[in-house]
Amino acid sequence: VRCPGTVDGPLAVRVEVVDSDAQVVAEGQAAADAESGLLPVRLGGAVRPWSPAAPTLYTLRTTLRDAAGALLDAVEHPWGCKDFRVEGLGFRLNGEPVRLRGGTVVWHRWARDPEARELAFDVDWFEENVVRRLLSFGANTLRFHLGMPPEALLDLCDRYGLLVQAEWSFFHGIRASHESLVAQWRDWFDLLMRHPSVAIIHPWNESGGDEVAKAFGALEEVTAGY
Repeated sequence: VRCPGTVDGPLAVRVEVVDSDAQVVAEGQAAADAESGLLPVRLGGAVRPWSPAAPTLYTLRTTLRDAAGALLDAVEHPWGCKDFRVEGLGFRLNGEPVRLRGGTVVWHRWARDPEARELAFDVDWFEENVVRRLLSFGANTLRFHLGMPPEALLDLCDRYGLLVQAEWSFFHGIRASHESLVAQWRDWFDLLMRHPSVAIIHPWNESGGDEVAKAFGALEEVTAGY
């Protein structure tokens, strides 16, 4: 939601969680400024958690209005609620232990292969030959190795109930400044946080030493907003 700098007076942000029957099941509202802010939305037990066994999706509707109530901006996207965390050498999903079973799409190699490039962006093909096939084998997880796939593929994972390990494309070194890392990863986190399927975020692969130290510094700045 954009806060136009040309608008005078107070602005109001409203967030609504809408179920599959178009009913608002949770909502929150707060004053907004042109910079940033947090808006609590009390779910009150009305929202069922997302999981591979029950990939429950809602629509998150966010609107921005001026002091007179005129609509300035609106955003809607699918949304789900989950709690995924590391515990010891395992994971917990929505408070229960979960064992990850899945496959890997080596995105950077696939996308650069001239014979696979078109298929890589074919959502129907990916749904039938990757998502549905993995599920038929009992998988609950899909790793996109080294590279961001089209967002439509994350939408599939949201709908079908595949947990996602998403990875940025840094490999054997992180050749970027602190400022560049913050800019890239902030946009990336914003996108990933829209998808309940995303469970593990992996910003680099096979890198270490001073490069990783720089990366942790950037991540500390980026993740402060989440």
